[in-house]
Amino acid sequence: MVDEPLCPPVAHPALAAPEEIYRVAARNPATVLRYEQSWAAWAAWAEAHELPASMPVAPAPVGRWLAEEADAGVAYATLQLRVTALRVLHAQQGQALDTRHPAIRDVLKGIRRTHGTAQRQAKPIMVEHLRVACGPTGLPATLHGMRDRAMLLVGWAGGFRASELAALAVGDVAWDDDGMVLTVRRSKTDQDGAGREVAVPNGSAPNTCPARTLRRWLDAAGITSGPIFREMHGDVVGERPCTRWTVDRLVRRVADLCGFDPEKYSSHSLRAGLITSARLAGKADAVIMRTTGHRRVETLGRYDRGAVHLYERAAAGLGL
Repeated sequence: MVDEPLCPPVAHPALAAPEEIYRVAARNPATVLRYEQSWAAWAAWAEAHELPASMPVAPAPVGRWLAEEADAGVAYATLQLRVTALRVLHAQQGQALDTRHPAIRDVLKGIRRTHGTAQRQAKPIMVEHLRVACGPTGLPATLHGMRDRAMLLVGWAGGFRASELAALAVGDVAWDDDGMVLTVRRSKTDQDGAGREVAVPNGSAPNTCPARTLRRWLDAAGITSGPIFREMHGDVVGERPCTRWTVDRLVRRVADLCGFDPEKYSSHSLRAGLITSARLAGKADAVIMRTTGHRRVETLGRYDRGAVHLYERAAAGLGL
């Protein structure tokens, strides 16, 4: 099996000058990637409609593009992001795109009123799903399967975003008798790299224990430094770290193993599963937030609430 991105990065036209290296560094890499993908989506549409896929872009065709995308089921938040991406990329090339022009503004307003602004939430991966994936009929007992099991369990127990999971290195792991403590060097809400520590407890069963599964993966792969979770070609371990797309594909494979619609799951399903399970088990919001890195209690409001009891580690006692 080869790890291939669901949507591979596309080089956008604004990164030619050397000074752009620092401009890009000022932005979240995930945001830069989304801008690249937004430009690629626009360019593909423009070429299909025999329009120039170059800057500057006129507001009217952008409005038609947004309308067609909305009719095709693209979420309002995604369309907003794409408009922002076109505006930023224009500015980086010294061009201007008036995103307040009625041809864009009024179309977005109409889309919002017609389709609403609710975003589709990825369904959570729960403990019972992890047991299926890590059981005898789940992921294969190969080196590739060992990586995937470790990635699933560590990602779930740590409530990690895909970018945080992919960025973990061997030096970020501190082992202790109770499990391990992982250092997240940088995250979506910590762009300056202050970092945070995430305590992941031992599990009650060997095949779903994050710490033991991670040790088995590192030992089998011979990884002693650098990225923990790496791209693989079959059972050949590469040097490059996994990407969000690797985690997406893995989570959707788990959903399929459990008999669910894979399209309703994504890399965020691991984070959502930990938070949902911890809340249902009565873990205090403060404990969950210490694990996930959330800064506002209100952000957890999308997940099921439970009685508040203080436990030391968010993933402790949840059945791993």
